[in-house]
Amino acid sequence: MRFNVNQTELTENLNLHPDTLTKEELLRFEAPNLWRLIWELGLWVMIFRIFELPISPKLEKIVGDGRQISSIFTRLLNNRGLIEEYRTFLNEFLNQKSKITDGVAIFIDDVDQALHTALKEPHLTDEYFEGKVNPSVAVWVNAQMGLVDAIYNINRQSGHIKIYATIRREAFEAYTGEMRLNYLQHASFLHYEKDDLKIIFEKNIDLLDESQLFRKESRTLIGQFLGFDRLQHRFAIDLSGNPRQENSFDFIYRHTFGRPREMMLMGAEIDTLVTKQAYLNDSNEARIEKLRVKVNEVASFLMNQYAEETIPYLSDSKLLEFVKKVRSNVITKEDTQKLDEDFFKQLFNFGLVGYVRAVNMQGQLKQAFNPPATYNYRKPEPLPDTDYFLIHSAMNGRLMERHTYGNFYNKYNIIGHGYDFFPNTDHHIHDMAYYLPIDVSGNRMNASNEAAGHEFPLIEIYNKYFDFQNNPHRYELFDQNWGTASKVLGLLARICYCNRLNKQFLTTDYSPIMKELSSELEHFYFKRQYNARLRDSSSVQAFSIFSDKLIGRFITLGCYLVLDMRINWIYQLLRNGLIEFNDETNDAAFPYLSRSFFIRDLQRTEPREPDNPEHRQIKQRIFNYLSDCEKESLKTFIRDASDEVQFLNLIKTEEHRKWVEESILRKLWRPD
Repeated sequence: MRFNVNQTELTENLNLHPDTLTKEELLRFEAPNLWRLIWELGLWVMIFRIFELPISPKLEKIVGDGRQISSIFTRLLNNRGLIEEYRTFLNEFLNQKSKITDGVAIFIDDVDQALHTALKEPHLTDEYFEGKVNPSVAVWVNAQMGLVDAIYNINRQSGHIKIYATIRREAFEAYTGEMRLNYLQHASFLHYEKDDLKIIFEKNIDLLDESQLFRKESRTLIGQFLGFDRLQHRFAIDLSGNPRQENSFDFIYRHTFGRPREMMLMGAEIDTLVTKQAYLNDSNEARIEKLRVKVNEVASFLMNQYAEETIPYLSDSKLLEFVKKVRSNVITKEDTQKLDEDFFKQLFNFGLVGYVRAVNMQGQLKQAFNPPATYNYRKPEPLPDTDYFLIHSAMNGRLMERHTYGNFYNKYNIIGHGYDFFPNTDHHIHDMAYYLPIDVSGNRMNASNEAAGHEFPLIEIYNKYFDFQNNPHRYELFDQNWGTASKVLGLLARICYCNRLNKQFLTTDYSPIMKELSSELEHFYFKRQYNARLRDSSSVQAFSIFSDKLIGRFITLGCYLVLDMRINWIYQLLRNGLIEFNDETNDAAFPYLSRSFFIRDLQRTEPREPDNPEHRQIKQRIFNYLSDCEKESLKTFIRDASDEVQFLNLIKTEEHRKWVEESILRKLWRPD
């Protein structure tokens, strides 16, 4: 048995030598029969040279003395003007096929990658970066299926010849020729179920030396590897308000596209993490957080790789626009109306957007994503009829670049193929006491104060407004507005980081980022009725004004207590929607905030020195008078504003990131 490679190689990886073959030249080869002819001729040349058999002298001048399919194939492509003679050469080989009397096996790999490399540059004559029907994609598909045609023909011509090649499944799915069923009988499709990949992953753990295992006594291999079997989701909760949990392997798996090489990369990267002494010394909570960071980091890399390899190409500009427009990793049917339908359908077919479907008569809902590389670009699947679409977890990094940490995660669901889905039909509504502050400024909770803008004790409107048990629609509106306020604080935290970095490192590198983040703030409606008079405690208008005051109060608390923003900066933000870091003072700023938001112990003298114990005491005293709702929300904001620094790509260098962590985050005020 002879082979096309030596004993040290398994296959020949196709290389089209892009320095000698331009994309413009390659685009002339679109017809499927042309590719079949060139592949078949090139393979016969290689077979004859493996057996040291002579070929036509004229053909020898064309292909040179190359023995590998890459060089032969490239030379044939470069001499396209002789295509009619190629048919004559091919007939000569067919007439001499009886000279092949021994077995020969040929293995060819990376066909798709070679074509992809040559075709990925933009060209005036196609729409490669926009998808849909275009010459580049037609060339990519027809070139691979031409190879399949050629192999099928040659294998039938001689029982001594066996040719094996890998192509992309997308190319096969796009093939609609009459030979499709014949090819199916000779094709093998690589497909791994989740359980298959878990077995592979665990076998690799089992191969590790015991010294590399974190917890040898664990009953599971994943527990031995990581030190824990399960972890809580940071944001998703069940209907009782408890964090949802998932298996550690499931967490890793759902951040990939379910392919072996991705799981192996995840395993290798995690191994570099868990074998570090710092990981061994950490608390279990800190180890879980480090795993989250590492998995999301690898997932972002996998997402970028997948976007590069998809055919047709994913448009970067359309992907950015999509990420800007979506508000959550769960998209309602209504929200899809705001999105580019064609691009959204492309994401669905690529498996980057999933959907929710019922799986039994009891109405149980499951999440589903299309596997990678199974779509037909010539006949994409229509969008399913579903109430909810889902964004793949590998896209979290893209979402985090445009949305504040934690605010794009659905509150009730962990996103992953095969996971249960819980529609947001039952809200976890707290008792009224949860929303009532311990106290407010002056005696305003228990007495009217016309000078402060309310003609009744504030407790009256608190009790009526927060009667959510009897007014669930009002709760939904409040919850939505509260979420918006949280997003505003998240953006403000990033802007403050950038401002501090510019000052510390005497640079303007972060000014464009600040400008971009500030433009994001413009999407939020700031000019609310913060300072309006409350004339009664039960009308629709009164509830609207009070709702605005609650939102402004929460934003003010986050800016004042956590971000150390000056009174005037907060005033300008709420009055004009602008964030300006200047030393100017405005005598109207403090009275405006005091009248509008009734925050007890809010002071003109700003407690902005994190190392000053007195300033920290002032903040703690203000915090103590807040409602449980406000306290929990501020704690979440502090946690998210700290944790997201590990993920933010906007921070330019590790030196800058370390400075933010040590000089800002470690000194950040945190309530007792």
